[in-house]
Amino acid sequence: MSEIDRLPIGDALASSALSRSAFYRRLTQAGIVPLKISGRSFLTGEHLQALTRLESWIDKGGDPEQWPGKLGEVGSAGAPAGGALAPSSAPLPMVLSQAAMADGDPEGSVPNELVLAELDLLERLLPFLAKASEQGWLLPTSTVELLIGARPRGAGVDRYGYRFTAAGAHGREIAWAISRASQ
Repeated sequence: MSEIDRLPIGDALASSALSRSAFYRRLTQAGIVPLKISGRSFLTGEHLQALTRLESWIDKGGDPEQWPGKLGEVGSAGAPAGGALAPSSAPLPMVLSQAAMADGDPEGSVPNELVLAELDLLERLLPFLAKASEQGWLLPTSTVELLIGARPRGAGVDRYGYRFTAAGAHGREIAWAISRASQ
């Protein structure tokens, strides 16, 4: 995703006819979690399309809480309906337990669709990390943040079986080397 594919959330809010609280309520109703990059929030083209579809649903008399097109829900092929490669901010078991608790499920059982969505994400992410490790790619902080769902801090961080190690400067960001994490 390039910078052209992102719209600062403040710009999206300013161009909408909604109040700030109504705008953020719409994001929640659409299942949108804005991208966080270097402390700034952005909406993608996919997010904007989802908001447009939600508004159309509402204009036709639909209940926004019952809108069937929420991003992040599982689509027909078992992939997330949003389809974006946006890694979660926590390792898989933590994400699943948080999702179960958010639905008021004290037992921690998780719908199969959520498990499939997380597995699909990892199936797309892990080959990329393997190639980056093998090729010796140095990735800027903003890219690593998108990949692991958290801003890397300090000398290094382990995520998904890989070690991200600070390796110098990359413009105004830190460059990160990727290697397999030692067991």
